[in-house]
Amino acid sequence: MHEETNPVCGECGRSPTDTRATRKRNAHGGNRLAFRIWLLLLLALLVLAMPWVQTRVGWRYAEIDSSSITDPRPRTIPLIEPLVRWRDVEAAARGDLAAIERLRSGIKETMPDSISRMDADYATVQFEMIQNSYHEHGSRADMRRYFESDSTGSLSSLLAIRSSSEHEYIGWPYRWSGAYTTRLLDYQEVVSSSNPMGPDPEPTIETEYETHRFWRWDGITASVLFAWWAGWLAGIVLKRLKAKRAWRLGARWAVVLGLLTTSLVLGFRPSVTESNNTFSTAYEAIPSSTDPITRPQAEMMELLEEDGAVQRIAQELLDRHSTLDRPNALVGLIAYNPLKMSSYMLRFGYWGATAASYSQFGHFAIDEEGNMTQVPVQRSPNHRTFHASIHGLSINLLPGSKPNTRYSIGIQFAMVLIWLTGAIVLLRLLELSIRPFYHIIQLRRILHKKCVWCKYPLPQEQDSVETS
Repeated sequence: MHEETNPVCGECGRSPTDTRATRKRNAHGGNRLAFRIWLLLLLALLVLAMPWVQTRVGWRYAEIDSSSITDPRPRTIPLIEPLVRWRDVEAAARGDLAAIERLRSGIKETMPDSISRMDADYATVQFEMIQNSYHEHGSRADMRRYFESDSTGSLSSLLAIRSSSEHEYIGWPYRWSGAYTTRLLDYQEVVSSSNPMGPDPEPTIETEYETHRFWRWDGITASVLFAWWAGWLAGIVLKRLKAKRAWRLGARWAVVLGLLTTSLVLGFRPSVTESNNTFSTAYEAIPSSTDPITRPQAEMMELLEEDGAVQRIAQELLDRHSTLDRPNALVGLIAYNPLKMSSYMLRFGYWGATAASYSQFGHFAIDEEGNMTQVPVQRSPNHRTFHASIHGLSINLLPGSKPNTRYSIGIQFAMVLIWLTGAIVLLRLLELSIRPFYHIIQLRRILHKKCVWCKYPLPQEQDSVETS
């Protein structure tokens, strides 16, 4: 009697005419079809996330290749805080203690900016009287009219001295927004007074701030998803512990709301990092008949301890520019380090949101002609092969077959969380959208006397149909 009212397919073991005979997701033909389509869509999304594809669809930083560094030029760092000018050099050479201290302070404040990230022992420094190459007395002063006609100010900002930068981020556990602010100093050397007995003219310094703010949609979304999945995990744990359904739901929403509240409380506390890295790409050395004296950084730091040594540095500049009649000309530190680092980076993600990255760093020494020599990578005391946090995972590998190259692999958990959640939601949507179409297929199988699940032919005497 049971077999007559509830027929069973001899092939798959389910009711051959009941379209609701199973609730198992993997046994439903519509779900299997949705799963195949889902795999194809995931493959397409993975291809779209490739850096070579992202480069072609508008993300220019998906692939960064700076593996050929051939620029051996030194770095020009104006002594701007405190301001050290030609008049201060003349006073220091005469033995004026205030001027000597001013020169010493300017060098000490500037010296850290010239230290290489790779190896400071190779770095050398020298001092020059410098000038803005696009302004008064510069070799490219004729270009000034192009910058003065720029209404947006973007070109004129390139002429300024970039003296400091500040990064500000908000968001927890992932960053929602950030701002990058650069402090720009526009130093204007005033032409000397025609009255030789008059006071030295004062230069002008204008300070501007260039700020770029951006929002991180991936960080905002990932912060919400982090709370949601934490609540889901709490519910799973309580289910394994045989807790009641009401307790599971209460604990789940308590975790979700608690983490969202914590995210709002901690997220709006800005995280600020500041760096002083004074430099300028527009300043050049004032021509002199003799070459400057070049010293290693360690030697220069030792000389700063004695007033007499600082006075000798001022006297050297005075001897080289004995005829200079520009009291407001700036003193600049010319720092040079032959050790350079090239890089090749690939970012996997979508339009600025990185899920994973691969970086390759090469270490070189470059001579004045631009010839490169490989420099083996040395293990630093702070080197960590693995580093994991709530933000991501980084793997730093020392060189293998190439002794001058090291590698880094990074995974950003925010984008990975979004990608996995999106993949799960996509699968569920495909299942829901394909099931109605699969139901039509099942009805057609019933008309052809076949099992609605496996298409196995039904016995001729079996013609009871359940389609509801």
